[in-house]
Amino acid sequence: MCYSKIKSRHEYEAFADFIIRSVALHKNDDLQLKFFKDGLRNQIFDMAVVHTGMVSKKAIESGLPKSKLTEEHIYPRNQSAKALIQMALDGCSKEKMVEAIKKFCMVHITTKEENTSLVQLQKQPDYHWEIGYKIAGIELVPFEWPPRNKYVYNVDGIEYNTISDVVEAHNVSKATAQTRFASKAINSKFKGWTRRERVN
Repeated sequence: MCYSKIKSRHEYEAFADFIIRSVALHKNDDLQLKFFKDGLRNQIFDMAVVHTGMVSKKAIESGLPKSKLTEEHIYPRNQSAKALIQMALDGCSKEKMVEAIKKFCMVHITTKEENTSLVQLQKQPDYHWEIGYKIAGIELVPFEWPPRNKYVYNVDGIEYNTISDVVEAHNVSKATAQTRFASKAINSKFKGWTRRERVN
C-alpha cells in the first residue's frame, strides 16, 4: 500500500510514537528540532478535531449550518508544537502524549470573522484562549446541532424533508419507503420515488 494513501487523521497513538521517536533522534540538534516543530504545527491541524460542544453565540445567531462555520482550534499550533516537543524532551509517556495531542486538537465552533479576530492575539507567546476570547468579545455557550437528514425525498414531484414525512403521507413503513427510494430499476412502478443529497 502506498504510504500517501494511508488515512492518518485519527491515528493519535501513532502520532504520539512519531513525536517521541523524532524528538529522541534530534534532541541534541536545535536546528533539526526547529525543522521538526515547523512541520509538527501543521500536522496537528491535519489531525481529526475534538469538539468541545461549545459554540459562539454569534455562530448560533448567524443561522448558518455547522458546515459553513469555523472549527476554531483553542490552542495556537505553534504553541502546541513547542509543548509537545518539550514533553518528549522531558521523557513523557506515550499515554500522556496522546492526551496532549487530543487536547491540542480541541475546537470550538465560531464564525469565520471571530476566528480571524484571534489571529494576532494567538501570536503572543503567553496567549491563553480564555483571555483571547474575552478580548475578542467571543461568548461561548454549550450547543448541539439537531441531526441533519442526509437526503431530500421526492415522490411524484412532491418534495419531503424527511423519510418520516414520506411514511406519514403515503401510509407505508419506513423500510418500504427506503426500498422504493433505493430502487434503480428503470421500469419500476416506483421510479417517481427519488432522493438527492441535501446541499446544506
